[in-house]
Amino acid sequence: MGKPFGEILRNIRIKCRITLKALADFLKMTPAYLSQIETGKRNPPNEVIVQEMEEFLHTQPGTLKEAAIHDKILAHLGLSRANPTKADVAFQLARDLDSISDRDIAEIKEILEKNRKGRKE
Repeated sequence: MGKPFGEILRNIRIKCRITLKALADFLKMTPAYLSQIETGKRNPPNEVIVQEMEEFLHTQPGTLKEAAIHDKILAHLGLSRANPTKADVAFQLARDLDSISDRDIAEIKEILEKNRKGRKE
């Protein structure tokens, strides 16, 4: 996935030459609160606000939404501060779990169990 929601939002906002205050005013939130979202100190806002951000910034629909979902899943899994590659693997696994074959799940489970046993020894 790559960059966190806040970083993507900030890059788009700056590229569009929109000030933090202008976006915050449009969204009816304080610039301080929006700054905390952009710096990753707060989780992404709800889906309605994310959609309003996309519309105001004229971004490709879904760009911010996907990043917000990604960050929220990582936060839920307790992986917000994890190594980005490891966090991305966990996200992809959680997102695609239903489409992974039983055989592949068994292989993944075996790898995880070997890893856990290796750490205990």
